[in-house]
Amino acid sequence: LSVWMLNSMVRDALLTSVTWTRPPVSCQTSQESTVPNASRPASALARALRRRGAHVRVQDRDQVDDPASRACDVHLVLRGLVGVRRSPGQRHVLWVISHPELVEPEECDEADLVLAASPRLAEHLRDLTATPVEVLLQGTDHHRFRPVPTVAEHVHPVTVVANTRNVSRPAVADALAAGIHPAIYGRGWERLVARDLI
Repeated sequence: LSVWMLNSMVRDALLTSVTWTRPPVSCQTSQESTVPNASRPASALARALRRRGAHVRVQDRDQVDDPASRACDVHLVLRGLVGVRRSPGQRHVLWVISHPELVEPEECDEADLVLAASPRLAEHLRDLTATPVEVLLQGTDHHRFRPVPTVAEHVHPVTVVANTRNVSRPAVADALAAGIHPAIYGRGWERLVARDLI
């Protein structure tokens, strides 16, 4: 598989208007096993790839050396807090979807293709590696997140949906500093903001 084909396959799987015309490929996606709900983006991506004819295995990073994982043609890593090393004999695609500050140049150098979740990040990573870097924006699983009838108690002028990650998130801190009081949906805010915001 060429780098172009790898990139094209992932993009095509996420764009419902594109018809899958390439031969099936085995692909594994790895994510953090220690992060709550980490398998949701991987599972959504796997469903999209399967709709396009790929054979997909979703796994945690501690399963990288399982025989079924090693049989896959492509290893697509959804990069979070911890990197996943390259497996010999597989094409290695690194999709940086969170914590880009933790990605080392060597990790990008090991990959056949690096996907960045923003144009700005892609530009930064291109300065660090000779590996091709493309932009692949994150999406939302329309089966999980979709418009529903409005419920009056959930209508707010400003809403933040985020967990704290054990720190005050800049969007919330900046809003509060500007005198804006967002309604916050997420875990861990009890010790960081007034209770009436949660």
